[in-house]
Amino acid sequence: MFGEIVMEYGKNQPIFFNEIMDKTKLSRSRVNQLVKESIDAGQLVRFSEGIFYVPTKTFFGDSILDVRKVIDKKYIKDNNKIFGIYTGITLFNMFGITMQVPNVCEIVTNKETTRVREIDLNGQKVILRKSRFEITKSNYKIYMLLELFNQIGLNEEFDTRKIVAFIKENDISYAQIMKYINYFPAKAGKNFTRSGVYYATI
Repeated sequence: MFGEIVMEYGKNQPIFFNEIMDKTKLSRSRVNQLVKESIDAGQLVRFSEGIFYVPTKTFFGDSILDVRKVIDKKYIKDNNKIFGIYTGITLFNMFGITMQVPNVCEIVTNKETTRVREIDLNGQKVILRKSRFEITKSNYKIYMLLELFNQIGLNEEFDTRKIVAFIKENDISYAQIMKYINYFPAKAGKNFTRSGVYYATI
């Protein structure tokens, strides 16, 4: 039973201890024991506290789990549910505003309860920010857009073509943006208006 649950996730995919607990009627101590036995047998690898994965064998030994997969599942999305977005330089990269490679991962997520917090995930520095409103599959792209304009400096020059394309591809309307814009500082609205991008939403 335990082995079947673990294998459901596939190889090189993050598996959270609490997920295993939710899928079995076994006690916490018994699941801990089975996890330890699986690790000892080489069937599971511990990524960090409470996070594991089924490795593949490579020339150099067990495969290494991509930390971005863990970040995505823990703070951005899981299956069909979306509860976070990337911000900072990563968000700027998505819209072609910078080519700079971020060494810090910045995230806005429903999973964070404090305004801002920094963690270390297996050597990857992650800055977590509490979401201004609940991020869902239906509004996360609007949040991305408003977060972008909130991050950009006032009167900063930037190419808006990718932003306009993003708005059109996702059918984002002016009314949708207005529904959420007051959750952000006035700066976001000013940048949105001054950029001229709002014409693509009308």
